[in-house]
Amino acid sequence: MPAKTDRKIHGKLRNLPKEPGVYIMEGRGGEVLYVGKGRDLRTRVRSYFHASRPLHPRIDAMVSRIEDIRWIVTDSEVEALILESNLIKEYKPRYNVNLKDDKRYPYLKVTVHEDYPRILVTRRLRDDGARYFGPYTAVGKMRTSLALIKKIFPVRSCHYDLPDEIPARVCLDYHIGQCLGPCHGHQSREEYRRVIDEVILFLSGRNRRVTRLLRAEMRRAVEAMNYEKAARLRDQIDCLKTIQERQKVRSVRARDLDLVALCREGEDACGLVMKIREGIMLGSRHLYLENAGWQSDSTILEVFLTQFYGMEMDPAPEIVLPFECEDLSLLSEWFARRQGRPPRFHVPRRGEKKKLIDLAMKNSRLLMAELKARAGKGADGSSPGLLDLQRRLGLENPPEKIVCLDISNLQASDAVGSLVRFDRGRPRKSEYRHFRIRSVEGQNDVGMLTEVLERYLLRKAGEDDLPDLIVLDGGKGQLSAGVRVLERFSLADIPICALAKRNEDLYRPGHPLPVRVPQGSPAFRLLCRIRDEAHRFAVTYHRKVRSRRYRESALDGIPGIGEVRKRNLLRVFGSVEKIRSATVDEIARVEGFSDHLSRLVKAHLGR
Repeated sequence: MPAKTDRKIHGKLRNLPKEPGVYIMEGRGGEVLYVGKGRDLRTRVRSYFHASRPLHPRIDAMVSRIEDIRWIVTDSEVEALILESNLIKEYKPRYNVNLKDDKRYPYLKVTVHEDYPRILVTRRLRDDGARYFGPYTAVGKMRTSLALIKKIFPVRSCHYDLPDEIPARVCLDYHIGQCLGPCHGHQSREEYRRVIDEVILFLSGRNRRVTRLLRAEMRRAVEAMNYEKAARLRDQIDCLKTIQERQKVRSVRARDLDLVALCREGEDACGLVMKIREGIMLGSRHLYLENAGWQSDSTILEVFLTQFYGMEMDPAPEIVLPFECEDLSLLSEWFARRQGRPPRFHVPRRGEKKKLIDLAMKNSRLLMAELKARAGKGADGSSPGLLDLQRRLGLENPPEKIVCLDISNLQASDAVGSLVRFDRGRPRKSEYRHFRIRSVEGQNDVGMLTEVLERYLLRKAGEDDLPDLIVLDGGKGQLSAGVRVLERFSLADIPICALAKRNEDLYRPGHPLPVRVPQGSPAFRLLCRIRDEAHRFAVTYHRKVRSRRYRESALDGIPGIGEVRKRNLLRVFGSVEKIRSATVDEIARVEGFSDHLSRLVKAHLGR
């Protein structure tokens, strides 16, 4: 039984209602630890504190941090599901299963609420009556779709609010046949809307239906002896045929399917959705889920479906699942409220759909292995890169805490050093440090690296949080200097190596020849990622220091000009060069400046 059952929590548990709703568990300072839902809030929340069997260690750790519990009663469990999903997106609680997907992927937006709709690229979903397609995780595919739409369908690309705003003349697109000129009445509103309907079908993956519509329209144009229009429609049909031939086709009875797969390992999971439209495999999208270790497969699948389809604007009428989900009726009602119609859920046991879902599961397992390797985790929670590095360097244990040092300077000016730290293969940015070089002059990278390492070890004096491996950006000279520093600090037992940029050679103490780490190996990828991060951090700081010197040094040393007046000058003129170009009268109009100070500034800047 968890220890966190103080008087305040006891009072909360007594007052919980026996109604559906959402509960919010808060830690010290109001931090949201967990958001959950239940058809009976009293029973659901009390189960954390009065469990009849031992809880998962992660739940126990969460309960021990709870300082307060809030709840929101809803009319139904499906409303609780919707509210739970929204609150998880808002608070991103540390103990909830969260999609690791912070990017705002672009969508294609068709402004069907306008009289003459346009096709736009956007990264924000709005409830404005428009149709959204996406998200496109590969921006290149989105650009390809836009180019194809422009080639096949004569849709306007201007930004005029038709019919209220009318340009003075038709644009170039009209003259080259990529727009039929609705702005000047060359195309009626009804004809234009038919084209937009075809675009929507195309973006929905229903290319065969678009082809049938275009063929019927072409026949009508031939019958009306409008051969120019018929030729244009023929070219559009040929382009669509080419697209269909490039796509991989699978013959399935249900022509529109979403295949959902889920693979989990330890605390993490990978969800995948493969789209089939009109029997054509359009592609797939996967998302990485964290904090999944203590949840059941059914709960993780429910979280994935609600969060994924909360962003997905074009679900299939049938969704194929890898296994049964406990709350399918609840999910159906959620879909009905959000999409207007519930999909059919199906768990195949045999046949072609079973083969398709097996293919999706295979892809999710491969993606899980790739994502965990990229995140620095193996199947047992340890990094393949760390294990490979341990073997190649002959270490007793995998180096879970690695620091890497780098130097950045431009012909010995504004020299700086950087130190980055990776824990279990992941960057720990709270331990990043940058250094201004103080004791070394001239082009002496070895001396600079020595100073940075010495200052880092002085800061760590008396602490137990020392690295398991130190990586230096450089070759034999940097390695020898690093070894001497560790010996002076009586830390010679800390493993150290140097990674040279030329041939990516790895130097170790006591070995005259470098270790050749094969490109593409887990150790190589991990070392390069750490070294590149140290280089990025050093270069960024060096640019900041250099730009600060360029910006401020020219104004230093002017009698009567302090920090406030310098800021006023730079705020008004923007740069030292513009101050040089200004007249005495223009400078005198800046707050805090007189004619005398203005002449001093001009004299000091040399003009």
